[in-house]
Amino acid sequence: MILKISALLSSFLFLSCNQDTRKSDLEIYKLKSAELINQILIDEEAIDCCCILEPFQGTYLDIKMLDTPARDNKSDIVKALELSNDSLFSHLNDLSRKFRIDELKLNSKMVIIKEGTFDSIFQQNGGQKGREIIWTKYPSGWLYISPPIFNVTFDIAVIDVSYCNSPGGSQNIYKFINNKWVIQETISVWIS
Repeated sequence: MILKISALLSSFLFLSCNQDTRKSDLEIYKLKSAELINQILIDEEAIDCCCILEPFQGTYLDIKMLDTPARDNKSDIVKALELSNDSLFSHLNDLSRKFRIDELKLNSKMVIIKEGTFDSIFQQNGGQKGREIIWTKYPSGWLYISPPIFNVTFDIAVIDVSYCNSPGGSQNIYKFINNKWVIQETISVWIS
């Protein structure tokens, strides 16, 4: 009897230790987000940028619904991430709500422009004057990167990127292949 209790206690302690060392989905989300964004900063037209615009603090789907409300954004994302059901999507989309670009360990010295900065400049100065102030303040342009959304195994991601001095951006699917994030497909492109 004592042997059985001892074995059960040992098993419980072993399982508890294993659960403590396992990373939560949020921790993995943050690590994979930093990894993906650092890869984008290396691969894309971000070299000339001096700033990154902080994205809207919502979920990835919230942002897509604001940008393209008539499109079936959820279906596009679910298909791109190869998800099988809505509850998986809901959990992964909720993780994107916790995205904070200023909390990531980025390999870049880009300045992060807070979300409200652009809004307040335009509200205080109007459209044309606001644009002039923005271009004077940030002459090399800025990079916009949305919160990424990942699949369950965190090896497929969908993310929006708008490049410096470019009149638009794209919604892209990336896959983690051979320890590197590689763009697989562009879902949509926009011009602003």
